[in-house]
Amino acid sequence: MEKYLRLPSVIGRSKVTAFQGIIEKVSKKFENWKVKFLLQAGKEILIKVVVQVIPTYNMNVFLLPKTLCDKLNSLIWNFWWGTQDKVAKIHWKEWESLSKNKTVGGLGFRDLMAFNAALLAKQAKDGFRPSYTLKSISSAINTVKEGMIWRIANGEEVKI
Repeated sequence: MEKYLRLPSVIGRSKVTAFQGIIEKVSKKFENWKVKFLLQAGKEILIKVVVQVIPTYNMNVFLLPKTLCDKLNSLIWNFWWGTQDKVAKIHWKEWESLSKNKTVGGLGFRDLMAFNAALLAKQAKDGFRPSYTLKSISSAINTVKEGMIWRIANGEEVKI
């Protein structure tokens, strides 16, 4: 997969394949940490400060597929509760309660889908004061529209 600034330069039909590097990076982090004896507080810090930060740059630009976010949540979940002989231990609370804010009894883990939407919404809000790059891309849209041809095909979409 060709990348530029750690972002996929071409995204084909399979969005999950385009962002597979995120899953691999997170999995590798967890593999390195599994050999260490970590208390829950240590796991919480590693998840919040390292793991949940890895996809942030991609989330600023792209809407990550739900399946990818679910896989990341699953990796985090299994690391949090632990495994024994490759069998997951009992999960004493559901993920939704762990991802709630600490003030309401959760642990403050990020809901990756909601966080992704918030980052993209911030980009949209900043669109009212666009950067030079965004202005440049927007100016090219008119060129594309002028060069487009409307094909009649079977005529079902044409209203006269």
